[in-house]
Amino acid sequence: MSGTFVHAIGFRRIEFIGNDGLPHYELEPVDGASEGMGNTTWRELKHFFAGLGVPAEAWPEFPDHQCSIDIPLPQVNARNIALRRAIHENRQAIDRAVLPELCRKILSYIDRGESLFFTPV
Repeated sequence: MSGTFVHAIGFRRIEFIGNDGLPHYELEPVDGASEGMGNTTWRELKHFFAGLGVPAEAWPEFPDHQCSIDIPLPQVNARNIALRRAIHENRQAIDRAVLPELCRKILSYIDRGESLFFTPV
């Protein structure tokens, strides 16, 4: 199964009326991207960083949402603050580790000040 990984400097709310006739919004990445990522890959990423002291729960994940629809931006921001704190607290271990390419890529987004989240499908 594949999910959606989103990273960006910020997010813009795009309002729309859904097929259910109700108002919804999508978080559109600003200076970032939305890309497909396998659920297994996401789990492996969290597991790898957990071995370096970053708890799996620290990673912003929204299993009850599809893509970036109706995800509360305050929750995205709060979870990214928690993730940054966990990475900062374990930075020495992270910097000493041999990181797989994907982990280096994700860490580079965080180091650039981007926020991120994942929605499994």
